[in-house]
Amino acid sequence: MTEPHAPSAANALRNAFWVAFDHLGAVIRLNALFLLCCIPLVTIPAAAAGLMHSTRMLIETGDSGAADFFNGIRRFGVRYTVFYGGLILILGAAASSAAFYLYEPTFLRMTLFGWDLAGMILLILCALYSPTVLLLKKRPAGCLKMPFVFTFANTSFTISAFFMGVCTEAVFILSGISIVLWMFPFMALYYHFVYIEAASRFDGQPPRYTEDRSVAKEFLIPPHNNY
Repeated sequence: MTEPHAPSAANALRNAFWVAFDHLGAVIRLNALFLLCCIPLVTIPAAAAGLMHSTRMLIETGDSGAADFFNGIRRFGVRYTVFYGGLILILGAAASSAAFYLYEPTFLRMTLFGWDLAGMILLILCALYSPTVLLLKKRPAGCLKMPFVFTFANTSFTISAFFMGVCTEAVFILSGISIVLWMFPFMALYYHFVYIEAASRFDGQPPRYTEDRSVAKEFLIPPHNNY
C-alpha cells in the first residue's frame, strides 16, 4: 500500500522558485502582461486567469507567452471575474456583519461574531486552491467543492502554505523591484504547486494537471519529472 504523500509548503515554494529561475525571461514577460492588463482595475480577475493559465503552461510545457496569456483570459476570464466578484461580496458582507456584532456586544452577538470570523477565515484558506481549481473544474459545483475538500484534508498544510505565501508576497513588496519584474507569475506558480502538494496526498504521488474528472485520484499523476 502506498504511503500518503505529506504535502509541504516548503516544497511548493522551492518548486515555484526553480521554475521561475529556469524560465526567468518568460516570467518577466508574463509579469509585464499582467500589470498592463490590470490598468483598468475591473480586469484584474480576468488578468489573473490569463496569468494562472500561462503559468500552468509554463509548468507543463516549459514555455509560455502572450498567446497562452490571452487564451487564458478568453477561456477563464469570465469565470474568474464572477467567482472573485462573488467572493469579495461575501467577505464584505461578512465583515460588515462582524462589525455590527461588535457594536454593543452581547453574548449572542459575540457568538455570532465568532462564527462569522470562522467563516471568513475558512473562505480565505479555501481561496488558496481556487486559482488552480478554476482552471481544472468545469462545473460550478466542482469549483466550490474542491477547495473545501483540500482545505479540510490538509488543514495544517493549508495554514502553513497560506502564511508562507503571505510572507513571500511581503518580501517581494518590500523589495520593490520584484513587483515590476517577477512577483505575480512567481506567486501564480506557487499557487499551482500548493495545489499539486495538496492533491498528492490522495495516492502518495505528485499530481499532474488534467481536465475535469469526477474522481480526485485522476488529478494525481506527475506532470514533470524535473519538478
